[in-house]
Amino acid sequence: GRGCHGREPIQTNILTGDFEKRVETPEFFAAPGIPDDIDAQTNAVKKGFHVYAIEWTPDYVAWYFDGERLRMDAPCEAADAAG
Repeated sequence: GRGCHGREPIQTNILTGDFEKRVETPEFFAAPGIPDDIDAQTNAVKKGFHVYAIEWTPDYVAWYFDGERLRMDAPCEAADAAG
């Protein structure tokens, strides 16, 4: 199915805090270079081969789709990163 984010089918999540107090910050993105159309986005993500990557460093976390960065969060920018 398309889920509830058809035009933005790629979901990234970051969890911060600890076991007792966790905060999840999901964000949704369209596939880069694909028309802003539900069918085009769905087909692009589901029917082709893609490289999904996460770059996790001491300074930031970044999410990539086919080599293009979709999202980057630094500790001070992530919701409730200190816990």
